[in-house]
Amino acid sequence: MKVRNLLRKGQELYWAGNLEAAEEMLKKAYQLDYLDFGVIIYLGLVLNNLGQAERAEELLTKARQLEPENSAGLIFSGLIAYDKNHLNQAESYWREALVREENNPLATAFLSLINLRNSRKVALPQLNSGELYPQIEFLARLLLELEKENV
Repeated sequence: MKVRNLLRKGQELYWAGNLEAAEEMLKKAYQLDYLDFGVIIYLGLVLNNLGQAERAEELLTKARQLEPENSAGLIFSGLIAYDKNHLNQAESYWREALVREENNPLATAFLSLINLRNSRKVALPQLNSGELYPQIEFLARLLLELEKENV
């Protein structure tokens, strides 16, 4: 299989929650092209969700070095930092992502989450990079509720 096919299959498995199979596909892709940004990002996310945060951080650092202008490396590095409860580091990554890509919806949403957590002392669930969409949906609902309160 070519790298793109392995990456696509790994992404599908990741979003379906089949992390072990995703890891297998993405490791094969990484062996074929250890400089592919997408492969590095997704392998990092999978490894983070499998409890291998240090290796995930190494991969995300590599991704940021390969494509320093790409905000995805910063966004997902922030997510890993948030998973580890390193909120200042997560915020720093997400702010930098907004410098590189103004109005990035993920960086904006995650910064809003940090701001809510800090200013409102709202009990928020821990983010899990394997569950991005439910977390963003939760954040959107919470923001709407807070907006209604302030009207």
